Amino acid sequence: MAKTLEEPFVLTPEQQEAVRGVLRDLQALPEGTILMMDEVAALVHRLPGRPRNWTSADVIREARGPLPEDDPDFPYDRGR
Repeated sequence: MAKTLEEPFVLTPEQQEAVRGVLRDLQALPEGTILMMDEVAALVHRLPGRPRNWTSADVIREARGPLPEDDPDFPYDRGR
């Protein structure tokens, strides 16, 4: 069972405008337009990213609880 986020992720007005700009550009494309990968990447780079203090491990901890390496008795060697 997943945990819910205690504080919602809220975009600043500048970030909201960046998202609106990307949506406007996408909606302005003719129907059936196929974007090249570099065009998609350029659009994605315009979107606000997640907070700098987030990592994938933090996301997993928030959703599922502690990771094995959070346990002080966790064997880091893994038999190498």
